[in-house]
Amino acid sequence: MRPGYRMNDTNEFRTVLESVLTVFIVFKLTGVIDWSWVYVLMPFWIPLVMVIPIILWKLIVNYGKGRKTWII
Repeated sequence: MRPGYRMNDTNEFRTVLESVLTVFIVFKLTGVIDWSWVYVLMPFWIPLVMVIPIILWKLIVNYGKGRKTWII
């Protein structure tokens, strides 16, 4: 880690999910686990499931206010 650099919770969460995803993929490809690919790729889907409702909410709010911009 660089001097003066401090990881925040988002970076730590992303790092943990990426590590778990890598381990799951390696285990699936080597035959250690016999899970469906849906479960193996779950660490990839978790952030998407968390972000999609926020994006939809922003779109609905902006549409209700009559704004023509997307999300912002």
